[in-house]
Amino acid sequence: MTLSDTLNQLRSGTWQSLDEQFEQMRGGGRPRDGKYYIEGTSERVPAVTTINSCLHPRGLFHWHHSNGAAGRDFNDGGTPALEVGTLVHRMVDKHIHGEKLPAVPDEIVGLVESSFGAFLRWWTANGFKVIATEVPLVSKKHKVGGTPDAILLDAEGRVCLGDWKSSNALYSDYLRQIAMYGAMWNEVAPERLQLTGGFHLVRFAKTDGDFEHRHFPELDDALEMFLLLRRAYDLNKILEKRIK
Repeated sequence: MTLSDTLNQLRSGTWQSLDEQFEQMRGGGRPRDGKYYIEGTSERVPAVTTINSCLHPRGLFHWHHSNGAAGRDFNDGGTPALEVGTLVHRMVDKHIHGEKLPAVPDEIVGLVESSFGAFLRWWTANGFKVIATEVPLVSKKHKVGGTPDAILLDAEGRVCLGDWKSSNALYSDYLRQIAMYGAMWNEVAPERLQLTGGFHLVRFAKTDGDFEHRHFPELDDALEMFLLLRRAYDLNKILEKRIK
């Protein structure tokens, strides 16, 4: 599904009531080439994650530090471990779309069952329905693009944004990221699909069976900080041209 198709669905009157039968929108996911463009033009805009990297992400900083402490090159991940979190993330995507779950290696079955089971209990307890998943969005206002994991309806009828992370910790750059995702969604969504239930940030530990959930009713300060970084990104481009 292209961005144009998604926007047309959003603007159509398909859903007379969010309490009626859902017609889930499944977007095309993140662009394979990682590039976002203003709809109908050839104007490329940076990704949310690119803007966020104007500040060195704490998770990446920790990774570089760990490599240095182990005597490896700072970009060397060492011998890859079987990542529980990455697999659970895939399982969540499959579960949401009613697809067959991927096979789980025997050596991590217990850890995966712990993390994925915790997710299922949380998901069921909140009575979530899926409005849309992996819809690539581009803000004409702020000239930035990104793809949130899911837009949800909770048991109280509130529209929420859900984002899943495979990580050993939660970091502030995640808040800036999902805050901007929310702003981009609200920019294109009709009034009945505007975010009213806040943000659900879910973490699956990379190599353990840990599951963590945080809910943020609003992220105004995170959005404000992101937009400052967006401006800094443009200013840095100007400075780079001057110094050449």
